[in-house]
Amino acid sequence: MTWGLVDRLIDREVGELCLYLLPHLKPGLKVERSSERFRRLQLRDDGEELRRVEADNPLVPYPVLLLDSDRQLDSLSGLIYPPHRGAYLRLSDYLKHLRRFLILQMTAGDEATTRLIQRAIADYSGVASQDELVELVDQLWRGRWIVGGHEWAFFRLWVLAGGDEEALAAYQADQDGLQAAAMEIIQEERKLKNDAACMEEWLHGIYSLLPKVLSILTALRRSNEARPSDEVEKFDRVLDEFQADIGTTLHFGFDEDELFDIYIRSPLIDHEDVDAGIKHIRGIYRGRTIVPRVWSDALVETRGEQRSRAQPAASGGQLADEVRAKLQMPDGLAGFGRALCVYRDPWMLVAGIEHELAEED
Repeated sequence: MTWGLVDRLIDREVGELCLYLLPHLKPGLKVERSSERFRRLQLRDDGEELRRVEADNPLVPYPVLLLDSDRQLDSLSGLIYPPHRGAYLRLSDYLKHLRRFLILQMTAGDEATTRLIQRAIADYSGVASQDELVELVDQLWRGRWIVGGHEWAFFRLWVLAGGDEEALAAYQADQDGLQAAAMEIIQEERKLKNDAACMEEWLHGIYSLLPKVLSILTALRRSNEARPSDEVEKFDRVLDEFQADIGTTLHFGFDEDELFDIYIRSPLIDHEDVDAGIKHIRGIYRGRTIVPRVWSDALVETRGEQRSRAQPAASGGQLADEVRAKLQMPDGLAGFGRALCVYRDPWMLVAGIEHELAEED
């Protein structure tokens, strides 16, 4: 399934909900006195293209989890997931159910919603293959029904292995299978990096990838503890770098300037030679899960344009300004929701906001 405007609207809705719930999640945070960066998140501007999609109210290609109060007689499991369970919902109805589910999960704890998720998946397992069950788990994360990447990764691993302790032990003992699963993730990361048309698509893609990374990383580590292997250790290191980079990138991704300034502008300015700065940034693109190819290519293209205008001595700051004018910056509201939903306890994100407030005082 490819990323699209419906995904962005869902991400923005979750971001707006997280913004509204933040004082409840972190009592004492003075949202009305927030920093300029934080205030910008509250100025929602969907743009003409997104407003048109919202007005069209399209069907949403993700499963829907219902609270007990919303369940119908033909959906006792609380799951809407065509073709086995009902019909896809329109965007407005999808968002209505998503908001209610996330509010319960974030404010009342995840015990009640976890029970609903487990019941829905258990019921679906009666008519689904193992691959279909894992796909449902991934679609629930991508559709934004879950808060907590690490916790959800453990649940995903449980489903991936077959749903019981014996099957989980066998899954973790199969080191060849785990290495193959890790290689699939590495290939998916490369494809995301090369295919993302903009930073927003990239951020949504790595957010969707995170539970896959964490679940296989967990299995690799348990397997290596039981039977040490240099090959398993190698894949462990790669996936560990993936999860660290994804967490960092999503943390910065709700600020439209910070990602660009840290990973593009600063390297260009810090290197005396602009081309050396470009080489450094392309190294980040190739070796880290931070900068997608579209940003790296824009640098090379713009540098070539400067040379064609006989500007070989253009400064790093000038190059950064020209590149930034070409690129679509991250959607701050969507990024805020993703950053807050990666962890059940969003202390790192909130601590950064509080630090800014203290500086203002």
